[in-house]
Amino acid sequence: MDPGTSEPRLRHELRDQDAAWCLGRYTFWWVWPSIRVANEKGRLSQDDLPLLPRADDPELLFQKCAALWKMQKSERSAREKDSAQLLWSICWRIQRRVFLYSVLHGWTFLFFMTIDPLMLRVLLSAVQDMGTVSIATQFLLVGALSLSMLVRVSCMEICFFVSVRVQNNVRSVLVHAIFRKSLWIPEHLLDVGKIANLMATDADKIGKWSGLLFELSQWSWTFCSLPILVYFLYGLVGSAAFIGMIMIILGATTSRSLGLALQHYTRKVQDCRDHRARLMSEMVRGMRTVKLQVWEPVWLERISEPRGLEMKAICRVRILQAFNSLVGSVLSVMVPVSVFAWYTLVNQNNLTAATAFTALAWITTLQWSVQSLPGIYNTVANLKPSLTRIDDFLTTPITELSTPYGAPAPNGALPSSVELRPMAQLAQAQHRSMDSRDSWRSEPWLDEHRPCQVLSQVEYAVEVKDAAFGYKRMSATGLSETCVLSAVNLQVKAGSFVMIAGAVGSGKSTLLASLACARPALHGSCHTNGRRAYVPQKPFLLNGTIRENITFGLPYDEERYNSCVEMAALPDDLKTLTRGDYTLVGESGVQLSGGQKARVALARAIYTDADVVCLDDVLSAVDAHTARFIWQKCFVEFFLKSKKTLILVSHQIQYLSRPEVDSIIMLRDGQIWLEGPWSVLAHSGDTFLSLVQAWKEEEDAKDAKENTQEHASHAEARGKENEQSRVFPSVLASISQQVWLHECQSALASVLGALDGRRIDRMLIERVHQALSGEHDTDLVREGSISWPDFKVYLQAFGSTLIISLMLLLMIFSAISQIMSTLWLAAWTGGTEERSERESVLIYFGLGVSTSLANCVQAVLLTAGALAASHTIHHDMLHKILAAPMSFFDSSPTGRVLNRFLQDLQNIDSFVPNSISDQIMKTLNIITQLSLIYIEAPWVLCTLPVLAVPYSMIYRRMRIPNRDSRRLESAARSPVYAHFNDTLHGRETVRAFGAEARFEQENLKHVGTMSQGLYGNQAVGKWAQALTTQWGCILYCASAFVCVELARQGRMPAGHMGLVLLYSAQLQRDMMDYMMGAADVETKFVSVERVAEYMRLDSEIDAGSNETNQRWKGEIEFQAVSMRYRLHRDLVLRGISLKIESKSKLAFCGRTGCGKSSLFSVLNRLYPLASGSVLLDGIDISNFPLRTLRTKVRVVSQEAFLISGSLRQNLTMSSQSGGISDDILWYCLRVVGLEEKVQSLSGALDFAVDMAGQNFSVGERQLITLARVLVPSCPCRIDDWAPPPVLLCDEATANIDVVTDEKDITLAEGPPL
Repeated sequence: MDPGTSEPRLRHELRDQDAAWCLGRYTFWWVWPSIRVANEKGRLSQDDLPLLPRADDPELLFQKCAALWKMQKSERSAREKDSAQLLWSICWRIQRRVFLYSVLHGWTFLFFMTIDPLMLRVLLSAVQDMGTVSIATQFLLVGALSLSMLVRVSCMEICFFVSVRVQNNVRSVLVHAIFRKSLWIPEHLLDVGKIANLMATDADKIGKWSGLLFELSQWSWTFCSLPILVYFLYGLVGSAAFIGMIMIILGATTSRSLGLALQHYTRKVQDCRDHRARLMSEMVRGMRTVKLQVWEPVWLERISEPRGLEMKAICRVRILQAFNSLVGSVLSVMVPVSVFAWYTLVNQNNLTAATAFTALAWITTLQWSVQSLPGIYNTVANLKPSLTRIDDFLTTPITELSTPYGAPAPNGALPSSVELRPMAQLAQAQHRSMDSRDSWRSEPWLDEHRPCQVLSQVEYAVEVKDAAFGYKRMSATGLSETCVLSAVNLQVKAGSFVMIAGAVGSGKSTLLASLACARPALHGSCHTNGRRAYVPQKPFLLNGTIRENITFGLPYDEERYNSCVEMAALPDDLKTLTRGDYTLVGESGVQLSGGQKARVALARAIYTDADVVCLDDVLSAVDAHTARFIWQKCFVEFFLKSKKTLILVSHQIQYLSRPEVDSIIMLRDGQIWLEGPWSVLAHSGDTFLSLVQAWKEEEDAKDAKENTQEHASHAEARGKENEQSRVFPSVLASISQQVWLHECQSALASVLGALDGRRIDRMLIERVHQALSGEHDTDLVREGSISWPDFKVYLQAFGSTLIISLMLLLMIFSAISQIMSTLWLAAWTGGTEERSERESVLIYFGLGVSTSLANCVQAVLLTAGALAASHTIHHDMLHKILAAPMSFFDSSPTGRVLNRFLQDLQNIDSFVPNSISDQIMKTLNIITQLSLIYIEAPWVLCTLPVLAVPYSMIYRRMRIPNRDSRRLESAARSPVYAHFNDTLHGRETVRAFGAEARFEQENLKHVGTMSQGLYGNQAVGKWAQALTTQWGCILYCASAFVCVELARQGRMPAGHMGLVLLYSAQLQRDMMDYMMGAADVETKFVSVERVAEYMRLDSEIDAGSNETNQRWKGEIEFQAVSMRYRLHRDLVLRGISLKIESKSKLAFCGRTGCGKSSLFSVLNRLYPLASGSVLLDGIDISNFPLRTLRTKVRVVSQEAFLISGSLRQNLTMSSQSGGISDDILWYCLRVVGLEEKVQSLSGALDFAVDMAGQNFSVGERQLITLARVLVPSCPCRIDDWAPPPVLLCDEATANIDVVTDEKDITLAEGPPL
C-alpha cells in the first residue's frame, strides 16, 4: 500500500480529453489510440485506457466537495430531508464547468430539434405545390435539414458523454465519502452489510444514471420553449394544440404518481439486499467454522430467505414499471390522436400531409418528453431510495451523545446495562444537542488528517480520569450502554512497562483498546500522548503480502524492516514460505498460523516506531521458546531501551513478576482492583497473586534446567542436521518440492472447469500457470468473446420455450403495428382511404394502443423469465460457494465474492434481460423501417454500401475495447470492495495507528482505477456512436434528395415523402442504437460470465455416500500423512504416522507454524492429502460423508466465530432440528464456566449477539465455541447426552485466564455428567 502509486501516469501516446482538439472532441478521436492498441493486441489492459481528465481526479473532487459541505450554511431543518441537495452539490457546485458544458450541448441539440419541423413543413409544402418553390431551394432545404441533423447528433453525443463523466465523478465522491465516514462512525451505528451495500449498489446505481444531465437539459428546454412550441403548433392546428398540451400534462402527472408508487418497493429491495449482503459477508468470513460445524444447510436457508423477499419486491417493481410504461405509451399515443381528432372532427379541417407530418414533428418534440417520462420516473423511483440512504448515512451526525451514567450498585458492581433509552427520547436528545441536521458538516471525517504528535518531554504517556469503558448497542427499543469498566483513574509514565491482568471478561481488551485510542470511552477523559501502535487479541491483517502488512502503508526501509522481522522471530517462518515476505496472507491472514499472525502484527507495531505500544496477549499465540525470545529481544532490548511506553495484556502470569515490569494493573468486577509494582502487590495476600508467586518459583527452577538441556539438544540437532546435509543434500533440497500427479489434476480441474467452453488462449494458459505456481490470487480479467456456455447459462435459466416464443411473437406484432400506424397516417393524409375522419382516428388510435399493450404484455413475460433466471443463478451459485473447498476462500477476498453476489447479480436482475429484449426490438424495428424506406424510395438502396462498410469497420474496431473495458471496470470494483471490507473489520487497528490517511490514499487509488474503467468504456462507446450517427446523416441526406426528385417527377406524394423522411431520421439513430446494443448485450453478459465462473467452482470431494450407524470409538491412525495448502507451497505435514487410541487425551506441542492446526484440518478433510491416509475406527475418513465426519469430529477453532443472532442460535445452529432442550444448553455453558455470565445477560439464552460476537470478550467467545461443540447435533435428553467421540481443541484456552484454563483442561480430560 503505497500512497505514491495514486499519482496519475504520464503517457504521451494516449492523450486524454484535456489535450484533444476541437474536431477530435466532437468525433471522440482522442480515444482512438486506446482502440488501436486494443485491436493490435487483441485485448485491452488497464494501462491502455485513456487517462481521466485532471478535473475528474477523485481526490481533487472530494477535497472540493468536503470544503463545500463545510462552508454551506444550514438550509433545511432537522426534520426536512432533501436527498437531491446532496446530488446537486456534487453535480453542480464542484463540477460547474463540466456541468454547463453538457447542458449547453443538450440545449443546442434540442434547439436544432425544435427548428427541424419548420424546415420540414416548408419542404413538404414546396413538394405539394411544386410551382411556388424552385427545385434548387428544395435541395437547399434538404442540405439544411441534413446539416441540422449532423450538428444535432454531435451535440447529443457530447451531452451524453459529459453526463456520464459527471455521474462517474459523483460515484467516486460518494464511494470515498462513505469510506471516510466509515472509519469514524461509532460501533453501535456500524452495519457492515448496509454500508457495504451503500458502496457496492447504491453509489454504483447513482453513478450509472448516465442520462441525468441530458434529462435535465431536455426538461429545462421543454419548459423554456413550451410557449414557442405551443405557439407554432397553434398556428398549425389551431385550438387542437391546447388539447395536445392537456394530454401532455396528464401524462406527466400520471407518470410521476406511478413513479412515486415504485419507491416503496425499491426501498424494500434495498433493505433485503442490505440484509443479504450482511449475511454473505458474515458467512464468507467465517467459512471455516461453517464447514467444521456443518452449517451449510442453515446458511443456505438464512441467505435464501432475504433473497426470496428481494425477488418478490423486484417482481412488484418490474410489474409496476411495465404498467407505467403502458400508461406512458397510451398517453403518448393519445397526444397526436387527440390533436388530429380535434382538428378534423371538431374544427372540421382537412388533414393534409404537410399539416400532419409537421404537426407530428412538433408533437414529437413535445412528446419526446412525455415518452421519456415513464423511464425518467422509473429511474427516479429506483434512485431516490439510494440517494436517501446515502444522504442519511453521510448527514447523520456521528458525535457521541452523552447519556446519563448510572451509579454503581451497593455491592460495588456496576450493572451491565446502564441505561436503555427509547428512540423518541434519543431523537429529542439529538435535536437538543444540535441546532440542525447540518451539524454533520463540522465532523472530523471531512477534515484533512493531521499526523500524531511525536512524544517529547511528557511525564505521562497515558492519562485517564473518571472514565468508563464499554460499548453501545442500537436496537429497535433504543440505544443502550453496556459498561465494562467504571471509575477508571490511571496514569502511565512515559517509557514504562505496564502489564494488565484479570479473569476472562474482566475488561482487559476493552481498556487496552481505549488506551490505544482504538475505541472511545463512554464517559470521562482518556488521553494518549504521541504516536500509537496496537496489536489486538485477534490481529488485523490486510489481504496483501506479509511485507505490506508489516509496513502498513509506510515507506519501506530495508534496515529497519529486517530488524523488525528479526525481533518478531519471523526469519525462520519466512524461509519456509516460497515467496518469503511477498507471500499473500489471504483474507484475515488465513494463509498463516495463529502465531505467525500475531508476530506479523507485532512486527508492524515495531516498524511504526510508535511512542506508546499496546499489545493484547501476543504471547499466548506462540510457543514458550518464542515467547521468551520476544520478551527479551523485542520488549526489553528494543521497546524499553528505546524509552517506548509498553502496555501489555497477558494471561501468561509468569511474566507479571519479571523485574522489567514497572507496574501491574489487575481488573476485577468492572473496576481496577489492584495497581502497582509487583514488589507491592505480591504481599497483598490475594489467592491469585499467590498462585503467580508459586508459578514464578517453579518456572525459575525449570529455567536453569531447561537452558542447559536446550543448549545440548540444539547442539545435537545441529550436528545431526549437518550430518544429514552432507549425506543427503539432494534429498533434503527436494523432499518438500515433491508434487503428486493427483494434486496437479485436482488443481487444474478446478481452473479448467471454471473456464468451460472457452478456447485455449493466452488467458487460459496464464490461469493454468498460476494454478500450478500458486499465484491465482487476483480477479483476473478475461479476454476474447463471451463464450457460448456463458450465454447458455442464462438462457437455460431464463424460462420455458413457450415464454420465449410468446415474447418474440409480441415483439414482432409490436414492430409491425408501429409501422402500420405510420402507414395509416400517410394513407389518411394522402386521401387514398375512403373512410370517414372518425373511422380514421379510431383506427390510428387502435394501432397505437395495440402496440402499447403488446409491449406491456411482453414486459410482464420478460419479468417472469428474468426472475426465474435470477433465482436459478443465485441458488446455484450459493450452492457452489457453500460446497467450494477451503482453498478457494483462502485465496478469494470477501470483497470479490460480495462483488459477484451484489453488483453482478444486480446487473443480472435488472439490466441483462432488458438489454436482450431491447436488442430484439431494435432488430425488428430496423428491419421494418428499412423495408418501408426501400419500398417507398428504392434509389436509397444506393447508399447501403456507403453505410454498410463504415458501420462494419466501426463495429469491428470498437467490439474488443468496448467489451474489455467493461471487464476492466467490473474487475476494478473488486479491489474497492475488498479493501473496504478489510478496513471495516480493522477499523480499530487503523484508528489506533493513526493510519486513516494512508488507507484513504489506497482507497483513492482503487476508486481512480474503477473510475478510469467506466470512463474508458463510455469513451469507446461514444466514439462508435458519434461516428455512426454522423455517418448516418448521409442516409438521411440521400433519402431526402431521392424523395425530392421522385416528387418532382410526380412519382411520390407528399405524405409518403414525409413518411420516408420521418423514418430516415429515426433510422440513422436506430442503426447506431442497434450496433451499440449488440455490443451492450455482450458487455452486460460480462456479469453473467463472472457469475458463471463461480457456478462452475470445484466442490469438496465427498466420496462417502452412506450414513453409518456404527458406535463410534474415536480411534485415529495417521498413515504416512503429507499435506500442503497450495500446490506451490511446501509440505506442511511430511509423512506423519501416528496412532491414537480411543478415549486418549493428547496434547500436540511445537513451535508456531509447525503444523498443529494443519493436523486438525486433515482430520476434518478441510484440505486434501498429498499422500497417505487417515483412519477413524479403522475406516479411511475419505469413505465417510463429510457431514457424518464433521459431526463426529468436533473442532474448537483457533479463532472463535460467532454469528449475529441470539446466543441460543449460536449454540444450536448446527443441530438438525430446533429441539435441543435448554437443560442441555445450560449444562454445556456450566461445563465451560459461562453459566453465571449468561444468566446475568438480558434475555439469557436469547441475548442478542453482535456481528462477530463483538459484545463478548475474545476469551468469552472461545468459551462459547467450546460450549457449542459440546451441544449434540441431534435432540436428546440430558441423561443421554455424551461428549463427541473426537474433540479437537486448537488453542481453545489461549485467551483465557489461568483459573478458567484449569477448568477447561479438566473438561478435556472428560466432562462429568
